[in-house]
Amino acid sequence: MKGCPASIFRSIPEFCKVRRRFPQFFVLVLSVTVLVLLLESLKRIVSMRTRSIQRTESGAEGSVEYKYEESPKQECQRMMDKRNGRRIRVPASRRLSWDLLYFHRDVPLCGHDRRMNLAQVSGGRNASVDRVSWPALFLKAYAIVAQQVPELRQTWYRWPWAHLYQHPCSVATLTVQREMHGEPWLFWGQIAAPELRSLSELQRAINQFRDGDVRQVFRKQLQLAKLPTVLRRMVWWWNLNVATASRAKRLGTFFLSTLAGRGAEIQLPPSIHTGCLTFGPLDENGIARVTLAYDHRIMDGALVADILQRLEETLNGALLHELRAMQETKCSEAA
Repeated sequence: MKGCPASIFRSIPEFCKVRRRFPQFFVLVLSVTVLVLLLESLKRIVSMRTRSIQRTESGAEGSVEYKYEESPKQECQRMMDKRNGRRIRVPASRRLSWDLLYFHRDVPLCGHDRRMNLAQVSGGRNASVDRVSWPALFLKAYAIVAQQVPELRQTWYRWPWAHLYQHPCSVATLTVQREMHGEPWLFWGQIAAPELRSLSELQRAINQFRDGDVRQVFRKQLQLAKLPTVLRRMVWWWNLNVATASRAKRLGTFFLSTLAGRGAEIQLPPSIHTGCLTFGPLDENGIARVTLAYDHRIMDGALVADILQRLEETLNGALLHELRAMQETKCSEAA
């Protein structure tokens, strides 16, 4: 086979068989492709390890040469520009979301909406000295309703046979977006038993998710994102199909995701939980659209409608009373 770089294949018997089986043209194309991939990989490694850049600017008085150190964000932007027109691997920041959507396909989620009048709750938040976020209010309200409705604490298992497992208490999972090395990451913060915590405790936990050190707060999720796809999917599968009590600790019993702070609504949030809650921004009348996406294998629409009604009553009842009590306590302490 003249013109074929046979030295590349002499060390590998399988490739030698390919040589005999395929025409000379295909072997040549394969050789060139391998060589190009090796050169591109080497070039990428060298460029990633080069942090300092020398620039030369020419001016009226002559040339000026200087060095500067790139920040991680600038380096990320420069690398993204070099990826144009190329196939790139899935970045680590998208792998966990990719895994979530992969297993979300097995959960038959349906979504129901309710327009809730939360004007009084909004007034209580504005009057409170210690500002309590809407996610903290919804997390606690949902957990209180889940104590009354056990279906919200149940989980569907497919293996080794179809069955349900009921958790003794709720574990909230809150979606948190953080930026690390110039890339947006999606993390999930867990809060155990929100119904037993005060609004101040819940807000401190949310602040830790939002402002704490990402490497410490979400250390396990960062470690999981570094694993190969096969190993990550094995960990996810074990937690979803085998683990019982530890599943709630690692993944939670319900899910809250919202874009209300950005003025947007989520129509049907993807989730692997029995219940996934989301809400939109309040309008001028204090009314918000609240959506509960649920596993239809465990609940029906009539029950979900009742749950949304109880959720509104809890927000305008027990939680509004707690907000006012917080304000009265602060006023008494100040006096």
